[in-house]
Amino acid sequence: MIVTPVDVVTLLLPAVWAPQHIRALTAMAVLVCMATSSGHPYRAPLHLSVLDTLPNLLVRLWTAAAVVATVTALRHEQEAVTSFLITVLASIALFLLGRVLTTHLVLWARAHRLVTHRTLLVGGGNLALELATIIGRSPQYGLQVVGFVEDAPTTTRCRVRPGWARSRISGTSSVRTRSTPC
Repeated sequence: MIVTPVDVVTLLLPAVWAPQHIRALTAMAVLVCMATSSGHPYRAPLHLSVLDTLPNLLVRLWTAAAVVATVTALRHEQEAVTSFLITVLASIALFLLGRVLTTHLVLWARAHRLVTHRTLLVGGGNLALELATIIGRSPQYGLQVVGFVEDAPTTTRCRVRPGWARSRISGTSSVRTRSTPC
């Protein structure tokens, strides 16, 4: 939720010292936001890394800058295009800095369990319980196990993980949730 506004602000920030390019920077910010949202980078990934998304982001940034620079070249003189491209360099650097900061902010929020995604594990048994334990010990993924869906419930699972209750839902065999002990 915080990534898109920070992206827009960092792309438009060079307009403070280059107000003659406000329309071009706005057009570029709109194109970048459309390009990045169509590739789904604004959904919450399990593992956060700026370096993993850097090539994809740079391609989208430079494509948006090229489209706006081409339109600028058709409408204005060479000096305006050169000035815009220099401003774009600062805008891209600020954009990447903003992405690094928001990534660290999201990682910090996950580590302190301020941001979690409710997770339902499909399957049961010792492997699912071990996975739930690992997820519980790894807050950097931002997951919170709320239950299990399993085909054949047995009583041995309740001894392995106390605090999980078994309940029936129509259309499923058994769902275990963390409400009352077995």
